[in-house]
Amino acid sequence: MAAIIPARLTARHALAAAIDERGRNSEAQQMYCEVLADQQRVLGHDHPDTLATRHQLARVIGHLRYEQAEQLHREVLADRQRVLGEEHPDTLASGHAVARAIGRQGRGQEAGRMFLHVLTGRRKILGDDHPDTLATRHALAWSITWQGRYEEAEQQYRCVLADQFRLLPGEHPHVLVTRHDLAWSIAKQGRNSEAEQQYRRVLADQLRVLGEDHPRPFTPGFILRPRSQHREGTPKPNTSTGS
Repeated sequence: MAAIIPARLTARHALAAAIDERGRNSEAQQMYCEVLADQQRVLGHDHPDTLATRHQLARVIGHLRYEQAEQLHREVLADRQRVLGEEHPDTLASGHAVARAIGRQGRGQEAGRMFLHVLTGRRKILGDDHPDTLATRHALAWSITWQGRYEEAEQQYRCVLADQFRLLPGEHPHVLVTRHDLAWSIAKQGRNSEAEQQYRRVLADQLRVLGEDHPRPFTPGFILRPRSQHREGTPKPNTSTGS
């Protein structure tokens, strides 16, 4: 068997990520599994690249299988804490991923506590304006919404959005997601007309920026239903953003 060059493993990892971004999750999962097996054999179980692939594999699994993703992310988190240290950016990314998997299972308070812990670390290590710090602030607002604290969540989303507008292009995908989730928090407060207007603007920008064939749209269902159905059927937040 020909020797496997680490650079080729890196390229295969990047290809799996690109496939996942196109929404081909099963194909990406299979490729990550193949890369991981080779990394463990060539680089070792504790190599940062091996840990990164395990993180990404858990993230792909987490698109649908939240409990399994939580367990996998917890295992990666423990290994990154041991190998890289508590405050390494990759360790904080794993903490964020664990919290996200917890939140997706409806455990909003538990997720919120973990997001707060990660946010403290990211502010200390990366700074307030780093994209990962903004992602955790967004995720914290998301967890607050799931706890039913809609007014507080709306305020948090508006603060995140203000900083995103200051630091990112106005049509950046992360900005679009925050605008979507801000509308979600508004809808949960019963302000359906205002939320509908917000959703329509986000959808228009999403279609213009990302295209109609983007694999992870996050708006149309709400605005296409009759107004009488909005109160009981407000859309859920987008959960794909964040790291």
